[in-house]
Amino acid sequence: MLKEAGYGVKLEHDDVETSWEDHGYVKVLVDGKVVSEDAKVQHNRSYSQRSETLQGMFKSVKDLAATDTTKAA
Repeated sequence: MLKEAGYGVKLEHDDVETSWEDHGYVKVLVDGKVVSEDAKVQHNRSYSQRSETLQGMFKSVKDLAATDTTKAA
C-alpha cells in the first residue's frame, strides 16, 4: 500500500522471539517516530480484520504527510 502510493519503505526484522499469543506487531516509523502501530495485525486471529487495520495504519501515514509542512520547499 505505501509503496504503491509513492512512499519509500524499509522493512526491518526484529529478532526478539515472542510467544504464540504475543506476536504479529507492525510499527510504521517516520524519522524514527512511531506514527502508527498495531500489536496483532499479522496474527492469524486478526486475519479477517487485516485489510481494515492496514488501511487505518496507512491513513495515519497519509494524514501525517498531509500536515507535515517541514518537507515543503
